[in-house]
Amino acid sequence: SDSTKSNENQMLLNEISKTVERIISITNTLNRFSRHTEGDPIEKCNLKVLTQEVVDFLAEKIKKNDVHISIECGEEVVIAGRLIEISQVILNLINNAIDATEKRPDTRKINISISPIDSEYGKLTIPDNGPGIPQELQQRIMDPFFTTKEIGRGTGLGLSISKRIIEDHRGTLKVVSSSKEGATFQIKLPFFKEDS
Repeated sequence: SDSTKSNENQMLLNEISKTVERIISITNTLNRFSRHTEGDPIEKCNLKVLTQEVVDFLAEKIKKNDVHISIECGEEVVIAGRLIEISQVILNLINNAIDATEKRPDTRKINISISPIDSEYGKLTIPDNGPGIPQELQQRIMDPFFTTKEIGRGTGLGLSISKRIIEDHRGTLKVVSSSKEGATFQIKLPFFKEDS
């Protein structure tokens, strides 16, 4: 009937519209990162301050998802970085951690910790108590366009761009996960040195 055909057409248009929005979002992300911020200075980045700013920025989403986030930082960790880029990485990782805890029936928690590793490097660890990442996917999780999120929820660019940013800062980004204990992302970055 005509009304069935009309419904099908409407659904098709909605799908096309969603796909176009997704392509625009991917293009915008790529444009933002292709204007590589090499002009931006390397400056002192206090990891606790940056992380707290990101958590404050995500306050609405954290509340909506009923996630408990704590930041544990004994000793201050001040790394050398481009503020905007490091903030983007932290934002992406915390966002992913919140999404990962979404289907958990009980307490959703992300206990972030910041600490020195040695005299050269500090680390930021973001663990979630979501479902974890299967072993076979852990190798691919940071490949461009690879995502475990359902269609329309992720571009698969966040982790690959985050990894590139951290490596540009002479650091590392790695994931440790077991299927029962959630996933833990760890960023390792060099300290800011006054003479650098």
